[in-house]
Amino acid sequence: MIYMLIGIQGSGKSTFAKKYAKEWNCKIISTDQVRSDNPGIKEEKVWETIYKTAYEITLKNEDAIFDATNITPKVRKRFFDEVEKYGERPKVGAYYFSTDKKICYDRVVERNKNKNELFLPPEVVYSYSEKLIPPTLKEGFIFIKEVKED
Repeated sequence: MIYMLIGIQGSGKSTFAKKYAKEWNCKIISTDQVRSDNPGIKEEKVWETIYKTAYEITLKNEDAIFDATNITPKVRKRFFDEVEKYGERPKVGAYYFSTDKKICYDRVVERNKNKNELFLPPEVVYSYSEKLIPPTLKEGFIFIKEVKED
């Protein structure tokens, strides 16, 4: 099973992934990690690595958390389609992060102060929030759970 996280930058996806990867004993598949591990990697190679890794995990009957923004049905469909090219269609559950964009913006500003984090222009948060489309079961998800701020 792949647990796909859906939300804008700073919404809490990576924090959620780190917490639940331990609890659920599963791997995290992260575009940020692929970029960090491979400086200068071309963007299409980032995604190719993600799709192949997701397929390999499902092939072993293991679970993984896919930590990326995944903000539109088009992006999410591409994930299903590209992983399926390696074999069968993956089983995917969705966690949708509905965190307020101002909170996300403030978190990104704070995260940018950490030299160990990849820098993200904070204004990207607002442009992504305008494009964010909540997931639906029609997209092929086994379940969808909304993650809200406490």
